[in-house]
Amino acid sequence: MQPKHSRWYARCVLLAGLVLLLASSANAVGTPANTDITNTASVTANFGGPPVTVFSPPNVVTVAELIDVDVTVLTAGNVLVNSPDTNQVLTFRVTNIGNGVDDYTLAGLGVLNNFTPALADIYLDTDSNGALNTAIDTLYTAGVNDPVLDANTPGSDNIVVFVRMDIPGGPLANGQLGDGQLAAISNTVPGAPVAAGTVFAAAGDGGTVDAVVGPSGGTDQDFGTYQVSTTTLAITKASSVADPFGGSQPVPGATITYTLIVTVSGSGTANAVVVTDNIPGNTTYVFNSMTLNAAALTDASDSPIDDADYNVTAANAITVGLGNVAAGAPASTITFDVVIN
Repeated sequence: MQPKHSRWYARCVLLAGLVLLLASSANAVGTPANTDITNTASVTANFGGPPVTVFSPPNVVTVAELIDVDVTVLTAGNVLVNSPDTNQVLTFRVTNIGNGVDDYTLAGLGVLNNFTPALADIYLDTDSNGALNTAIDTLYTAGVNDPVLDANTPGSDNIVVFVRMDIPGGPLANGQLGDGQLAAISNTVPGAPVAAGTVFAAAGDGGTVDAVVGPSGGTDQDFGTYQVSTTTLAITKASSVADPFGGSQPVPGATITYTLIVTVSGSGTANAVVVTDNIPGNTTYVFNSMTLNAAALTDASDSPIDDADYNVTAANAITVGLGNVAAGAPASTITFDVVIN
C-alpha cells in the first residue's frame, strides 16, 4: 500500500495542477473562429485471428464566430467643465471579447442627467498613448474608418476612443451633472442588440462559418459624467499705517502694511495661482517683509524654500506662488511692508 504521506503529496500536486488549469482557462481568449476540431474513433475486435482495428471517418467541427464586445469608460471620476464649454473629453476602451475579427460602428450620445451634453466628435487613439492629440489621432467617421479588432492577436483586440462633447450654457448651476455615452455596435449583427444565441448563417470570419451572438447582444455601451464647476477666484487688499510717532498717519517715514487675501470658491481647483503686487510710487519696499499665512517669506527666488520673490519675477513687485488651490480651501493671506518716501 502507498504510504499515507505519499498519497497526501499526490493529492496536493493534483490540486495545484487543477488550480493552474482553472486560472489559465479564466484568462483564455477562446478557440479562434474557423478552427477545425477533428476527432477519429476506432474499434478493435478479435475474430479468431489477429486483432482487427477499424477507424471511423474523421469528424470535423468548425468553430463558429462568437460576436461579443465590451465598452468601458477609462476617465476616472467626473470631468469638471464650465457652462458653456466645448470639446470636453471622455475616454473609453472598446474590446472585442469574441473569438474572431470584427468591426464596429461607434456612436456618441449625450444623456440627460441634470443637463444633456451634445456630441462634438469622436477620435481613435492612433498613437496608442491614451491621451487625445487631435493633430495625431484619427477623427472617426462612421462607415469610413470603423475600428477592426482581432480578438486572437494580443494587443490588437481593443482600441481607446475619445469622445468630445459640448456643454450647454444657461449658465448651468454649479455641481450639475451631464452624462456622455459611447456605444460600439458589431457590423456583423444587423439591428444589434439581438438575443444572445442568435445565429447568422455564414456571417462569421471568412464568410464560411456561422456567427453566433454572445451575451452583449452584439453591442455594448458605457458612460462618463461631466460636472459643472463654477470656480471663482477672488482677491482683496487692505492697508494699515504706522507712523514714526506711534500713530497711524500716512506721513513720510510711515510704514504701510498691505494685506492681500486670496480665496477660491465654488467647486473644482484653481491651478498655478500666482499673486503679484507692484510696489506703489513714492514708497520703498521693506526688504524681507513678506509673509504667507503669518510665515516669513524670502525676497530671493529660492524655490523650494518658498515660491516668492521681490523684484525678480516682476520688476519692483512682490510675487507669491500659491500653487493649486481647491475651492473651499482656507484663504491665503499675504502681507508686506513699504515705507512712504
